[in-house]
Amino acid sequence: YVMDLAERKGILVDLTLHNHGMLRLEKHDREWRDNPFYRTHGGPLEKPEDFWTSPIVREQTKKRLRYTVARWAWSPTLSWWELFNEVNLVKGYDSKKVADWHREMADYLKEIDPFGHPVSTHYTRSKFDPEVMGLPQIDIKQSNGYHFSMIASVDDLWDKLSQYNRPCLINEFGTGETRWQVDHNFHGGLWASAVQPYCGPALYWFWNYVDSTD
Repeated sequence: YVMDLAERKGILVDLTLHNHGMLRLEKHDREWRDNPFYRTHGGPLEKPEDFWTSPIVREQTKKRLRYTVARWAWSPTLSWWELFNEVNLVKGYDSKKVADWHREMADYLKEIDPFGHPVSTHYTRSKFDPEVMGLPQIDIKQSNGYHFSMIASVDDLWDKLSQYNRPCLINEFGTGETRWQVDHNFHGGLWASAVQPYCGPALYWFWNYVDSTD
């Protein structure tokens, strides 16, 4: 339904395939205890960190990717595959294991996708891992920009992301405690990302504010 609606509205979709919460135990977005890979639910994993190296889970993940490609790769509204969102926030982040997983899954997507969509992944602001972001298989470099001065943040992110010599996007931004700050950041982020050579406008996170204030 979402993909069909996006196509009717002329919206391009950055399709996120995994999120950090599925491998978190504490603080915000702690979703590990609901993860079907968790042994309590009959899965093969005792702890989140094993997700990256378990042969069973890697095979299951590839089956899911294969289904996803078969189900949605045809859609003209699909812009690229995003392997992980805010991957640096997972429990027990290990650079080598995360990089190996991204390399294998990105290669697999490129092998099975008949339309050759780009592959991306995503890190929170200023927490980039060069072992992952520097992979040639990662075609789009993405981050988020939660900051009280979005114009400065967009400039700073461009300096950091553009070093990888690939298209870059800010796929979340926001922040503000007063109506003026929120307005300022909303317009500032859109303007600043339009006048820098990003591959698209920065995407505002607080859609409820945009909708409620028209």
